[in-house]
Amino acid sequence: MFRDAAGGLFGQSLTAVDVREHGALVIDFHDGAGLWIGPDPQFESWHLTGRGVDPITVGPGGEDDWEL
Repeated sequence: MFRDAAGGLFGQSLTAVDVREHGALVIDFHDGAGLWIGPDPQFESWHLTGRGVDPITVGPGGEDDWEL
């Protein structure tokens, strides 16, 4: 189930976070909702920080050399 606006996901518990091909960020939520953020050809797409994870930034055009 995908929601129309990411704002409805604020405060929800995460079940999984995954970085896929070319830097697509996929987040799964406890209630079954999901969020997919793909790489943008011109701009930084996303930046992830948090406890227990090194910061990750996906720049313009995505990334091909992941070391997870």
